[in-house]
Amino acid sequence: MTSAQTTPPCPLEPAGPPSARPQCPQPQSPQPPRVRGAHLGTPLEQAHHDRAVLARQTAPETHGGPHVEDHALIHPAGADAPVRLLGVDGSRIATRDGALAWSDPVAQLPEDAVMLGIRDGARLAARPVCEEDPAAEGLDLTDARRLALGLGTEDAGLVLTAVALIAWATATRFCPGCGSALDVTSSGWVRRCPADGSLQFPRVDPAVIMAVRDRDDHLLLAQNRRGRLTSVLAGFVEPGETLEAAVVREAWEETGVVVEEVEYIGSQTWPFPRSLMVGYRAWTSASRLRPRLLDGELATARWWEREELRRALAAGEVQLPGRSSLGHALIADWLGAPLE
Repeated sequence: MTSAQTTPPCPLEPAGPPSARPQCPQPQSPQPPRVRGAHLGTPLEQAHHDRAVLARQTAPETHGGPHVEDHALIHPAGADAPVRLLGVDGSRIATRDGALAWSDPVAQLPEDAVMLGIRDGARLAARPVCEEDPAAEGLDLTDARRLALGLGTEDAGLVLTAVALIAWATATRFCPGCGSALDVTSSGWVRRCPADGSLQFPRVDPAVIMAVRDRDDHLLLAQNRRGRLTSVLAGFVEPGETLEAAVVREAWEETGVVVEEVEYIGSQTWPFPRSLMVGYRAWTSASRLRPRLLDGELATARWWEREELRRALAAGEVQLPGRSSLGHALIADWLGAPLE
């Protein structure tokens, strides 16, 4: 006869009554990592969102029946913490005197709001707002790209997340399968179809952006038909292809240049409305091969020498992307000096 086997106690779970056990510490948010290898830093790339405050656990809803589950925040304040709201209008953020215009605390999370995190004992959330909204009276609506440059990394992360989530929530109101109006759940981070139970999550569209150089180290810059800026090439990743394959395809489709080598240099959130920009240096063995505008997206494309670009910038003949963009960083990287 064998004796009954017992499961050894978990070393991470101290013995004794619950009241005598040490309290589990609150999760700490990891800081942005140090990145090895070639890497460009841009202001928005360094935006840091405190993800620890968004930790979730599965818990039954009180209003949705026994088979419906939601996510409750793991935090000492939990759902009883007051809510402070930040208005979002497209890519613009509500500000007052140049600072983020958080509302006075309210008791409940509004149905059209999306949780961003918890700070100083209050739940932070974003909600749609427009200039005609009474809630926007006395406030400015400031472009998030410009605003984020002057914020600390945590606030910049909150702003970029707010813009992305409100854009997604505004566009995601009906089930793509059956057309039913979607229910808001998970503090605004998930939409659930009441008819078929399907879930909709925030969407991110990856795009590559690349500084293409020829064998003599000239840089390929182009101007889009829809804008005034002169910048490096970029495009969305298509289904079934890798990031590197997208670099090669976009360069060929837009200019007829064959890219033969690529080097990853960093990524950047670009929630306008929902992109993740993945940056590359890229090389072709050709020398000043005349670009061919194949797909009709570009108005112009040409190769530049460094001194030539400096002179054009000094004369105001070209307008490059702003400091918040990865395109700006890629051009400065090739130029070997900050762009004025």
